[in-house]
Amino acid sequence: MLAKRIMSLILGFAFTAWVILCTNIYMVNVVISIFILIAVREMSKAFNNKQIKPISIVSYLTVIAIFVLNNLKYMNMLPINMLEILVYILLPGILILLFSIYTFKHHKYSIIDVSVTLLQIFYSIIMFETITNLYELNNGKLYIWYIFVGSWAPDILAFCVGKLIGKHKFTSISPKKTIEGSIGGIFGGIIGFGLLTYVLNSFFMANISYVHMIVLAIICSIISQIGDLFASSIKRYVDIKDFGKFFPGHGGMLDRFDSTLFVAPVIFAYFYLFM
Repeated sequence: MLAKRIMSLILGFAFTAWVILCTNIYMVNVVISIFILIAVREMSKAFNNKQIKPISIVSYLTVIAIFVLNNLKYMNMLPINMLEILVYILLPGILILLFSIYTFKHHKYSIIDVSVTLLQIFYSIIMFETITNLYELNNGKLYIWYIFVGSWAPDILAFCVGKLIGKHKFTSISPKKTIEGSIGGIFGGIIGFGLLTYVLNSFFMANISYVHMIVLAIICSIISQIGDLFASSIKRYVDIKDFGKFFPGHGGMLDRFDSTLFVAPVIFAYFYLFM
């Protein structure tokens, strides 16, 4: 199992590096959209275990709409920016469609189904999409690494520290997690962000503040662990071990990106507002 996890991690990192460094925004949009579709499917199947039926057609249409709008934006065919379209047009349209389906199909769907569909849209789609949004910014190819370091470095060091010296249980949601591991995860984020900032400033003239990155590392390390626990709480509720088997040794798309989905919006917000 450990060998599968390591091999999967290496291949995943190599693929991520190739997409970010060797392709263009169109390819990133395709890859992220495929990942989102898989995540939507995983969440639907997970909640089906509890006889909950997300109205997934709305979620799939949302993915397609964002994919098409992104491509129109890349071709300079949109009169306003994507954030304005998302907030003022797309999301209200999605809500109207979702609530309309529920109104006319209330005998088929419950209000819980609608609620889980909203969770699916915001968790599996909107939060995932911020990875693409960050890539689109000036120097986005550099900044995007903070998303992955901010979610993977805390996870790796939390696991190692927890295994070595972890004694005090952290939460009943995930019995194997310890307070020592959680603290180690925060230091993992700080170390990861420090090294990444050094590389970007020294070799790519990024001029990123170390002080800002230390603060952001602490925030992201905490949020990363919350993201992991949130996914674990869903799996406990629907009584499954993993969301899927897309990544051997790691589980499904949502298992691998549970922390990333919480970190991505924070990193995007910082670089969108301050860089």
